[in-house]
This record gives sequence, structure tokens and C-alpha cells, in this order.
Amino acid sequence: VSRVTASTGAIWGTWALPAGSEPRGIVFDGENIWTANFGTNAVSKVFRNGGVYQTYALPPNSRPTGIAFDGNFIWTSNLGTDAVSKINVYNSSIVGTYALPQNSAPNAIVFDQPGYSANTGNALDSTTYMWTANTNDTVSKINAGSGAVVASYPVGDYATAIPFDGTNVWVANLYSWTLTKIRAR
Repeated sequence: VSRVTASTGAIWGTWALPAGSEPRGIVFDGENIWTANFGTNAVSKVFRNGGVYQTYALPPNSRPTGIAFDGNFIWTSNLGTDAVSKINVYNSSIVGTYALPQNSAPNAIVFDQPGYSANTGNALDSTTYMWTANTNDTVSKINAGSGAVVASYPVGDYATAIPFDGTNVWVANLYSWTLTKIRAR
């Protein structure tokens, strides 16, 4: 993991992760940097001041590829087990691992902020959701409180990335060379 100064592009430091980590995702929780380590079925926490990192095991064969922060918890998309894991940032315990539809193989994950939603007649929707871009050409919408999948959406071929713009979830579809926009709020 390298820290780069945004204004100059200068490398401020580089931190080694455990051998075989194969980090596939990275996120900032407001205090620390976290990586999703595909090769070791783990997440690592790197202190942004350059301090020592800690690594925490996920369930066997998780193969995490994506990682997101919802304001309270770290979430991973686990390609190897068709699941997502929710991790407490304060004590680094796994709060839960939640199943996605079989063969979904989630590749990326994102958090949507609560807000006014066209889906609720523009009433304030205080429920928060995690969204996964799945390699089986779908997106899963997950209730961040319960971990339950509340909806699935068809998208292009091999969904690989998924950002939230404040209103919509966007999905990059690798093999169909397309983007899909889903109204989230």
C-alpha cells in the first residue's frame, strides 16, 4: 500500500502487506486505510500515519475483491463465497457474513447514503443499503442493517465496478463495454 500526496503526486510512504495478500480493494474509514486481500481471505487495517497494520481473517475461501465503508462498518464483497461481510471498525470483529444469490460472485461493493428517494415518493428514506456488482450480470441491493438482499437488478456482462453518485448507482460492465445506471434514491 502506498500513500501519495494529492497535490504533488509524491509518494509519502509504502507499507508491505502480508505475503500473498493480493489486495484487490482499498477504502478509507475516516481514520485508517483498509484493504480487501483476495489471496489471504482477510482484510488489513493500515494506520494512515504510517503505523503498523493489523490483519483480520474473513471466512475461508471468501476471496474478497471489493471493500466499502458505510460510516460505521467496513463491508467486503466476497467473490469466492457469494457473500458480503460486515466488520466493526472499532474492534475489527466480523459482525456478520450475509449470503447473496447463488453464483452471484460479487466483484465490488458500495454504500449509498440515506436521503430523499424517488422510490419512496421523494420522502426521506433513512434506510441505508450496500450494493454489489456481481460477475453473473446482476447487482444486489442489501439492507445495511439486516444484511438481507432486498432486490436484484440485471445489468451488462460481468459487472466489475459500482460507485454511488448521491442518487444513482452506476455499474461498469466489463465484457459488454457498457455502463448501467440504477436509480437508488
